[in-house]
Amino acid sequence: MVNSKYIYPQRLLKVSEVASILSVSRAFVYKLIRARKIPSIQLLGTKRIRQEDIDQFIKSNLLGQVQKGLQ
Repeated sequence: MVNSKYIYPQRLLKVSEVASILSVSRAFVYKLIRARKIPSIQLLGTKRIRQEDIDQFIKSNLLGQVQKGLQ
């Protein structure tokens, strides 16, 4: 049985994978991590990013979103 107090992310992405998803350089992904725009974890000397955090980053940076109540 899985203890519910632990978080088990579905997918941990490498910086290079995030760069590919966002169509930016690896250096820019590191810049976003340093600026705390994208949360990350340190794993064996490398940064890893949860897929759900990338999804949230993309959603929060959408331009031209339709806002509730606006028509």
